[in-house]
Amino acid sequence: SAQIKKSIDCLESIEDPYEILEAKTPEGEYILSRYHQINKDYESLLRKALKIKPVDGLFVFTYPETKMSFTGILANEIIHKIKSTIIIIGRKKGSNYRLSLRSTTEKVPILPILNKSIEGLDGYGGGHIMACGANISENDFPTFIERVKEELKKIWGNFYVYY
Repeated sequence: SAQIKKSIDCLESIEDPYEILEAKTPEGEYILSRYHQINKDYESLLRKALKIKPVDGLFVFTYPETKMSFTGILANEIIHKIKSTIIIIGRKKGSNYRLSLRSTTEKVPILPILNKSIEGLDGYGGGHIMACGANISENDFPTFIERVKEELKKIWGNFYVYY
């Protein structure tokens, strides 16, 4: 987009971080202004997400389609702000949900849960053992969440979960 190109051009001309932090130049002022616009949207979503209560160690928050995706950064911040075993953040994109999934304990790795829960559904995903991304159809999303819950119940039968 034009805003991204302008931001890159401005960043390339910055010689000192204080140009941005103190809005000393038009380029620095533009970057700071963009930050405030984007952060306002992010903070609004974060406040909404933090109102959601985890159920049985699973935290799920979805939000409508927006120009920017905050799923990954929301997931990474929320794992430090709430007590839950699994965090799933989803952004609606067309007829799909784009997901960021995180586990907060090594005893419950998210990648195997994702792989089992998405089998046979209209979606795909992958990533690291403790942090993944996925894309799943809106129609299959409720089934996916139910399967994640089932996988968690299987794991919890083997050890005590603290959350």
